[in-house]
Amino acid sequence: MDPSTTIAATCPTCTDHPLEPFFRLASVPVFCHVFTGSAIESTRVPRADIELGLCTGCGAIVNFAFDPSLVANAHEFENSGHFSQKFRTYARGLTQMLARNHALDGKDVVEIGCGKGDFLAQLASRTTARCVGFDRRYGDEQDFRDLPNLCFVKHEFSPHDYPECRADLVILRHVLEHVHEPHAFLSDVRRILDDGANFFVEVPNTLFQLREHRIWDIIYERCAYWSAPSLRRALRRVGLEPTNIHASFGGRFLCAEGHAGPARDVADHDPALAEVATLARGLARSFERSIREWNDRIARRLQDGERIAVWGAGSKGVSFLNLVPNCAGIATVVDLNERKHGKFVPGTSHRIVSPEELGDLAIDTILVMNSHYTDEITAQIRDLALHCELVEV
Repeated sequence: MDPSTTIAATCPTCTDHPLEPFFRLASVPVFCHVFTGSAIESTRVPRADIELGLCTGCGAIVNFAFDPSLVANAHEFENSGHFSQKFRTYARGLTQMLARNHALDGKDVVEIGCGKGDFLAQLASRTTARCVGFDRRYGDEQDFRDLPNLCFVKHEFSPHDYPECRADLVILRHVLEHVHEPHAFLSDVRRILDDGANFFVEVPNTLFQLREHRIWDIIYERCAYWSAPSLRRALRRVGLEPTNIHASFGGRFLCAEGHAGPARDVADHDPALAEVATLARGLARSFERSIREWNDRIARRLQDGERIAVWGAGSKGVSFLNLVPNCAGIATVVDLNERKHGKFVPGTSHRIVSPEELGDLAIDTILVMNSHYTDEITAQIRDLALHCELVEV
């Protein structure tokens, strides 16, 4: 877990400073959101190293060991949060905000990296905007034929392949953290926006993760970790002027709204830059401490004869199960996403079950991977008449 002593490449966000290596994690699963059909398959998934570097100029954190060819051919990628009522409520509020702020009726909206299309469908049902979603992994599992103003393109977005594509609003939700060359990608986004057209970007909030020691969010699929200073500078460099950057979803997400205009490369003197650097340099110590503490806590419970489940087969749960050795003794993993049920966690042999299956498994303790959902999980456990202790990770 020690960082490399060599200097990594130049920062891909500002292209002005070399990256300062500060954290290394060897042989983690390449995918946290591609699930296997058997326990044997789950232990044979591809693995790679994470080497994080810090840009002291703009605050960007990137995995400079990231190999985009390893993630290029993923199939059956599954990371939808829309099976959670709490997440659906958040997404609904977001569509209301976008419709209100940008008067979308009759306008053109493009979502890049639309996933299964859940969010864009909500927006299309709320407005008369012409909504187009781009995602090479898009599948037609859902029927949106009742929304004539909605269509999907099963292809990576490129203004060169789709020169006629223009937008009054571009949406990027949880896409930019997976982009290996953010400057080139954002430059392409800028090409489909006339001056004054709008954009909305949402990414995981790295400063929140560092402050709260959310080490389980460090995954291979995420090659970039954004804070307000790095996001602001990356957007401005390509002519996307953020007028509002704020945290959302209990601090876990970082949102940027703004409009297209002249490109300008302005160094950011945000005091958060210093905080990001300090916390990043302490990550290796906090990581090792968290691994040790959770390994001991799980060991004690297993020795007492407890049966333990992990709630959440997303990136946090998959990372936790792979990194904490005593997680091998955990009985099962619970997730609301029905498309994960019966599948196995990449990197381990843990089977994913529905909440309704817990009653047959005699679970004593549930480890909650995302504390933002604790209230929702508590209500579900009560409705199922289960008697389990909930412990937030």
